[in-house]
Parts: sequence; structure tokens; C-alpha cells
Amino acid sequence: MYLADKYALNTTKDSIQSIAFQLLAVIRPDIFSNYHRMAVYHRMAKEDKTKEYRFEDINIGPKKRDTLPGKLINRIKNIHFGIGVNFPLSMEEDIDCYLRDSDPESEIELWENMNASYFEFIDSQENVGENLKFEVASQLLHFSTYPKTKISSLTQEQFEELFKIWKSNSHLY
Repeated sequence: MYLADKYALNTTKDSIQSIAFQLLAVIRPDIFSNYHRMAVYHRMAKEDKTKEYRFEDINIGPKKRDTLPGKLINRIKNIHFGIGVNFPLSMEEDIDCYLRDSDPESEIELWENMNASYFEFIDSQENVGENLKFEVASQLLHFSTYPKTKISSLTQEQFEELFKIWKSNSHLY
């Protein structure tokens, strides 16, 4: 099957960059949906300027809505009391982040994939301590922006198992 059977583009009106993005959205929606996060990550890595910020000093965007439906709040609570216990946000701060998100349902789905992967991996391990839980949570968060890059102190075997679990739970693959 040819790409023309699936998607047609006007090469006389669109720029090469526009065509590339349109093709990417069709051919590799997993990359397209994470493009902006990946671009920021690459830019930060390229600039190679590491600076630490306190969470309190980070300016976040404006709220895009005043409330969320109860069913989304329940899903956020499941995430907060799962993988979220490893991060320094209260329930109210977690909910506030989703109020600022342009597509909270998609972001919740991404976090639900990480949450399921977190529990599945932790359940498969023996002698699970708080350090391992934090390493797994951090690595899963990193997978959400740049898959298959190791940033944690997990063993290579643990890393490969976690990536396999995350990949199987993710709708992006």
C-alpha cells in the first residue's frame, strides 16, 4: 500500500517543514505527539547548561479552565496515590496542573500508562524499597518525554524490563 492511498498533500502550497510534520502525524503519531517535549529536551541537552530550580520558583502557565469533571478528578487521584507519591506535589497541586493543561484527558491517559507500568514493575520485584520506587517513577516520567533513555540507577536488566512494561502499556507504540 502506498502513502498516497492514505494521505494526500499539496506540495505546491505547503512548505517542506509543514509537509514533514503532516507526514509524521500520519506515519509516526507516537513521535508527533511527543515532538514538542522531545524538542525541548534536545534543546536543553544541546545548550548543556544545567541549572537547578526550586519547584516553588517555576512559573507555570495560566489556568485554561476552572474545574474538571469528577470522573477526571477520580483518575487524577488514582495517579496521585500511585506513582504520584514519589513526586513533591500535593493532590491540590496535581489537580491544578491539569487545570492548566490544554488537553487534560490526554495528559491523564499518559500518566495512567505510567501508573500502570509503575505498579506492574514494582509488583514484579523483590525487596522493593522507597529508593527503587522513586527510581522507577523517575524513569517512567523520563520515558514519557524521551523513550529508551536511561537516567536512573536501575540495573540494565531492570531498565529493559521497565521499558518493555511501559511500552506494552502505552498507546503510543
